[in-house]
Amino acid sequence: MSIDKAIAPIDRVISGIQPVVAQPSGSPLADSGDSFVSILRGQMDDLVALQDNAAQMQQALAAGQIDDLSQVVMAVQKADLALNFALQLRNKVIEAYQEVTRMQV
Repeated sequence: MSIDKAIAPIDRVISGIQPVVAQPSGSPLADSGDSFVSILRGQMDDLVALQDNAAQMQQALAAGQIDDLSQVVMAVQKADLALNFALQLRNKVIEAYQEVTRMQV
């Protein structure tokens, strides 16, 4: 699944949300100019890169091109931790969204 397809539902939800509190002018978020979606896309790109790197290292190990098993194990663990973190973050975002939809106006 491409990153754009995975993020499209999130884009629709975020586009309908207006900021409740304006960021102070000196805050890092106000000065950075990055939107939540662009930060999320960047992090998803990093996650995909970690997973691709781990897969390439596994293939190189199987082909006998890498002698140090610890490098492969570290790359796989990094990709696994990043994926688990992304899943937990997704679960928290969905939980928060469901909580907001249950609020009575």
